[in-house]
Amino acid sequence: MATSNGKKIKAYLLLEGLIAMGLLLTLTSLLLSGLTQSRGQEAELNQDIEALNLAQYLLESEQESIKEKGLQVELARTDQGLQIKGQGRLILNVEEKDKGL
Repeated sequence: MATSNGKKIKAYLLLEGLIAMGLLLTLTSLLLSGLTQSRGQEAELNQDIEALNLAQYLLESEQESIKEKGLQVELARTDQGLQIKGQGRLILNVEEKDKGL
């Protein structure tokens, strides 16, 4: 009977170790996926910042579009204001305030 109890204890310890390793693996994968998503968002924000810097240059030089460092930025002037587009998507929409108010 003593050897049977010893085997059961070893089996429980092995099971606890496997469960702990599974939990550690799950937590690590969640952390890594969060970091990957965060880096993707950071890269997108950096691209938007670069597009806004290029848009400022376009405003100062009175140009309509530019392509630099693989980034295409366009200024679109409308009746309501100004739109800044980068890579085909709207980055910033500036509307003129109604002067009648």
